[in-house]
Amino acid sequence: GDDYFGKLLGYMIKDTGEDRLGRISSRRNLEPERELRGRFHWQHRQFLPYNWQLTAEASYMSDKNFLESFYRSEFYTGKRQETLIYLKRIEDNWGLSLLGKVRINDFKNELEELPSSEFHWTGQSFFDDKLTFYSDTQVSRFRQLYESSYINPGSEEYFSFATTRNEVDMPITAGKAKVVPFVAATGAYEDGSGFYRELDGSIAEEQENVWIGEAGIRASAQPYWKVYPNVKSELWDLNQMRHLITPYLTAVAYTQNESVFEQRDTLNVGISQRLQTKRGLDEKQRSVDWMRLDMNVTWVNNTGDDSAGPDKFIWNKPFIPTINTVSRLIPQQDRRSSNIFGPRRNYFGADYSWLLSDTTAVLSDMNYDMQSGVVQQFNAGLSHLRWPNLQYYIGSRYLRRLDNGYGEYGSNAFTFAITYVLDPRYTVVYSQQIDFDFGELVRSDITLIRQYHRLYWGLTFSADESLDRQSISFSLWPQGVPGLAFGESKYTGLGGSAGY
Repeated sequence: GDDYFGKLLGYMIKDTGEDRLGRISSRRNLEPERELRGRFHWQHRQFLPYNWQLTAEASYMSDKNFLESFYRSEFYTGKRQETLIYLKRIEDNWGLSLLGKVRINDFKNELEELPSSEFHWTGQSFFDDKLTFYSDTQVSRFRQLYESSYINPGSEEYFSFATTRNEVDMPITAGKAKVVPFVAATGAYEDGSGFYRELDGSIAEEQENVWIGEAGIRASAQPYWKVYPNVKSELWDLNQMRHLITPYLTAVAYTQNESVFEQRDTLNVGISQRLQTKRGLDEKQRSVDWMRLDMNVTWVNNTGDDSAGPDKFIWNKPFIPTINTVSRLIPQQDRRSSNIFGPRRNYFGADYSWLLSDTTAVLSDMNYDMQSGVVQQFNAGLSHLRWPNLQYYIGSRYLRRLDNGYGEYGSNAFTFAITYVLDPRYTVVYSQQIDFDFGELVRSDITLIRQYHRLYWGLTFSADESLDRQSISFSLWPQGVPGLAFGESKYTGLGGSAGY
């Protein structure tokens, strides 16, 4: 409607089989708790006067493995399944919200919020732009509920939580550089478990009241650039070349009243490079990034051990949140109870892209642990479109070898996918992934899509070796209305040249 939208999804099945959720034996051949299984999922958003928005959600599932078994993609990448009422108003540069969230699935660990209120004030100018103010405040009444089979559950009593972070920036121009010194203060209160985790992961005496002070600087230079007007190449589709170099820096130091609220001082130095060219005909020419390379180095004090993963520094939020209500782990993965937050090791990171043409791109990124001399993560991929009937992707993803506790060490996966339009009526899609660390084929899919005047159908054969599962599925959908699809809907955007 004009002032609302939403969706409703229901599913029910009599299931006499077994769930297969992963490679390891403890996640295979799982007997469902009941034969009659299903879900009910409802989401609604209403736009109200004076810029208020009301969001309501309800999500019921029959058992804890249902979503992972039947809606695997949604389980891993979709929004959390929640039952809530959320009211918010955003006006200019401030926002106010109220959230009430309850648990209706007793097999889930859930942090109920009854309620939570937040106020955010962003980028407020003072003294004719000499100072800029940011403020984030939250006050909540929580209750941590544990699943019925949870071993050694904690208290399920209500507790209160409050936090506020306020930052003042002083943007200045120094020559060709923009420099922003800043100071910030964060205070937090929690009368449940309190704050009890030291920086090294050890447990200390619980503290209800904590505060932290920050001081730092963000700086970036105006881009250094040079134009090469004589660069011409039909092969690489180049018409002139401009090289831009932008260095940047962020440094932040912390102080705190209690060791359980300690954070790591951080220095992040980086350089961003662009090779730009012009593409297009005559007056329709446009500038594009032919190559992009971003590199940065991050140093921290009190580094963690080498079991830390490929953490990444977030330049505009160097502080660590005092609470993370969307964490699926118990206790929550935030500063109250965990030492897994922010960069824990000195590392070098790089992000690269190469737009060979308007239809071909190379993408890559890397994380290198400078202390242990190990590449933590490396990804590379090639995407190519040959109009009007061929598109393919080739990629590799590497995660360093690290024992996950289940006898598995790292991952080195190779992925290949191709879409080919056989003729205006038929399109075939094939994809395959192999993990060389396991020496196994992870998954293979092949789909045939048939196009009619305003209707499509798809027939898919899938072999998932990680789950030891094979399937054949049939899908049917009308053109332009993917929400009315029957069966799997991930191929509804393909079929004929219009699929590109």
